[in-house]
Amino acid sequence: MKVVVFLQNAWSEQYAGRKWPRPSWLRALAASRSGQRLRSLENGYHLSGCVWWYENASPLVGGNPDSFMQADIHHIRRIVLEQCPDIVLALWKEAARGIMIACADQPLTIVAPHPASRVLTNDLYNRIGSDIAMLKLGFLTVSGCTLVSYKQERGSVVVHPDPWLVHYTQMSKP
Repeated sequence: MKVVVFLQNAWSEQYAGRKWPRPSWLRALAASRSGQRLRSLENGYHLSGCVWWYENASPLVGGNPDSFMQADIHHIRRIVLEQCPDIVLALWKEAARGIMIACADQPLTIVAPHPASRVLTNDLYNRIGSDIAMLKLGFLTVSGCTLVSYKQERGSVVVHPDPWLVHYTQMSKP
């Protein structure tokens, strides 16, 4: 199973307004809070054997943490066509918007808050990891569904549509 993760956008004073070389960006991502949370998602829930590809919704970099880079539709389409993922994980609204426009026949897209979101708890990413593991193992299917949205609410994680309520494949049928 292959998962392509589109983050909202990167920022760097050094690379502001241009592309951040991928090896350098991946090292910075791994060292950041976002990278730590993504690593916990990637390493958990029997996800070994999954291939993860990290990308930004725009190849251009903002100059500060509050900068906003509009999703680059051509960039997103190219990455999805090159990587052929089973799942696209869009980490927040601009990334999701870009994916919905760029990929009319998109693979299953999961929309979730950015890993650096201040209101996010590990419960949300644990739920995503659990659901991806169940998809990988074949215990959960989402046929006919191309978009699942995860949202953090006070004390709970809300999923719409909830694949467990709609598309759960039971392990033991009589």
